[in-house]
Amino acid sequence: MFEELDTIELTHDIKEYDLKEGDMGAIVNVYNDGKAYEVEFVAPNGRTIALLTLMPEDIRVYTNKDEYVSRLFNAPISLGTVSSMTFDAIVNNDELRITTKTLKSKIDKKEFSYPIIPL
Repeated sequence: MFEELDTIELTHDIKEYDLKEGDMGAIVNVYNDGKAYEVEFVAPNGRTIALLTLMPEDIRVYTNKDEYVSRLFNAPISLGTVSSMTFDAIVNNDELRITTKTLKSKIDKKEFSYPIIPL
């Protein structure tokens, strides 16, 4: 059961308002102990897109997918070979790490690490 001001997401598209499954909204009123909910959907500029009365099956608990993805993000990237040197990079949620090495010698290896700071 949801409470007023809970953040939710849609379980399906609502074409009349151009809302898509997963769009985020806020509960502004709870009717009959959770039998229905008044939900507001807002554009990034703060303008209300829709204020709808929805049933419990129309909404679900909001999951912050950006936070989930950033915790799991660790992407190896091969940048290729240039002039007998290989370039590899790993990007995770707090740094970009680049490794360079020559093809002829594993001794000639350099690593660079750059912090990633959220804006």
